[in-house]
Amino acid sequence: MLVQDLTKEDKYYHIEIDADATVEELKCLIAIESTIDPERQILTYRQAILKLDNKKLTEQYGIQNNDMINMNISNLN
Repeated sequence: MLVQDLTKEDKYYHIEIDADATVEELKCLIAIESTIDPERQILTYRQAILKLDNKKLTEQYGIQNNDMINMNISNLN
């Protein structure tokens, strides 16, 4: 799947993940590619926010490998 960083123009991360992966696992993989902590990532897919504390599987959101997820970054202090 592609993750688009909405805070940086034309910045995309290609992430490969199994359908039975959790949102937490997805955010950890994004952190490896982007160096953005999972706690700061705000991921959205089809207007749903994918929360870090959510143990929901990516397949339960309907996310597939060729889909795009949008990412904003929280300014945690």
